[in-house]
Amino acid sequence: MDQDSPTNELRDPLSQTSWRQRILLAATILLALAVLIILLPNLPDRTGKLDFTAYWSTSYLLSKGENYADAGALREVQIALTGWNNDFTLKLWNLPWVVVWFIPLALFDFDSAGLLWLLANFLLLFVSIALYWRAYATKPSTYRWFWLPILAALIFPSTILVFIFGQVGLLVLAGLVGFLLLYRNSHDFSAGILLSLTTVKPHLVYLTLPLVFLLIIRSRRWKVIAGFGFFLLVSTIVGLLFRPSLFSDYFAQTSQGNLLAWQSST
Repeated sequence: MDQDSPTNELRDPLSQTSWRQRILLAATILLALAVLIILLPNLPDRTGKLDFTAYWSTSYLLSKGENYADAGALREVQIALTGWNNDFTLKLWNLPWVVVWFIPLALFDFDSAGLLWLLANFLLLFVSIALYWRAYATKPSTYRWFWLPILAALIFPSTILVFIFGQVGLLVLAGLVGFLLLYRNSHDFSAGILLSLTTVKPHLVYLTLPLVFLLIIRSRRWKVIAGFGFFLLVSTIVGLLFRPSLFSDYFAQTSQGNLLAWQSST
């Protein structure tokens, strides 16, 4: 078959890797996780729990059916359950359905949830880069070098800050990488679901999403849009079941703040 044929172009390069390479990837992930777990006791206090405090406390309130955007309620939860002792309250400005995504972590106590999120951030970075490299490497012989971009990402200062602060930006990376891999292999509905993860921080992708949707519309691959909307709709419905005033609570909070004054890092 011609190497430039569409069938060959869409074939997933991961399917061409040997079982030894897959075992090596899995072993590398397990080794890196083991090193991270060993280092955890020696990390500074609240490592991985700074920004995460806002996500956990808001999702905790929503899981109880309470106003997750109420500054007073957030203050009480953060002082009583997270050990937050600063003179200001950490608020969440993300869109309401994002709070729903963190409800599973709110089922754990704050320290356990913070540890789980730190490990999740590590896995999101590791797996996203490894899969992207191995899928888009121009030659099969370069697959074995997947550890090189992972190492570069781990020592990148912004990556270290993501781990320290417990930020959620890696969900954007995972969403974009997952979308690209699924889209190129014609798994359009699932690609749309992964793409919806980028709405966790829409100000980081306001230049990207319009181009992506233009591509989708031009190629008439409507299932991507269906998957995108489906996941956000389900998340919203779940949030409304917990708190029927989900959106009014959010708009009440944003109307009292100065959200649009924040400068995007895009």
